[in-house]
Amino acid sequence: MPIATRETTEDSVHLNFFPPLLSFMLALSISLFLSGCGGSGDGAGGDDSGSGGSEELTAQVEQLVGEADDLVAAARKANAEKYKPADLTAAIKVLNRAKEYLEDGEAKKARTQARSAKRKLESLVSESSSIAAKMKGVEQKVAAYEKKLAEVIALGADKVSPSEMEGAARSFEKAKNYIADGKSTSAGKYLGYAISDLDRAIDEFNKNNQQKVTADEEKTLMAEKRQQAIDAGAEEKALR
Repeated sequence: MPIATRETTEDSVHLNFFPPLLSFMLALSISLFLSGCGGSGDGAGGDDSGSGGSEELTAQVEQLVGEADDLVAAARKANAEKYKPADLTAAIKVLNRAKEYLEDGEAKKARTQARSAKRKLESLVSESSSIAAKMKGVEQKVAAYEKKLAEVIALGADKVSPSEMEGAARSFEKAKNYIADGKSTSAGKYLGYAISDLDRAIDEFNKNNQQKVTADEEKTLMAEKRQQAIDAGAEEKALR
């Protein structure tokens, strides 16, 4: 009896030992499995570092770069080089960075830069087109100023009215700066000032010229009167 009791007790010990062991091994296996899945996920979902992805991603980036190149051409056609030169330079720099990343196999980084360049260029095309439309009137004023300046120089009025000429030059310089900044309203205002200065120079020249003509006419008239007086005196002497 004591033996049987001992065997029964030992069997109970063994049976009570295995369930915790099995539970531990099962938990360990699950943990290792999940750890392996998590590691794989981290590698696949990383940031823009590394080679940058599949052929599909590379093709997508190449398409973005091509579209951005087309927008550069459109921006230049819209006179962005004239009205928004700094913005155009900055956008092209971002696009070139995208091309460099693509050449280095960094497709994800290239995609980020290409998207940024495309957004900048789309905005630039829109803004430049709007400014160009507004600047048509300004360009007409520029042509009017240049024509008026040529007239002033041809008359020689620039030598008669130096202060008006200096005022016109200052106003025109400010107008050019506003044109460069794409500010059509301010540019038009200062072009108007410049043209008005040139008009005053011409008016001053005409006034001085008229005064000279009047003085010359008076001199001629006085000379004629003197001659008439001389002739009359000679005739009177002859009659005596």
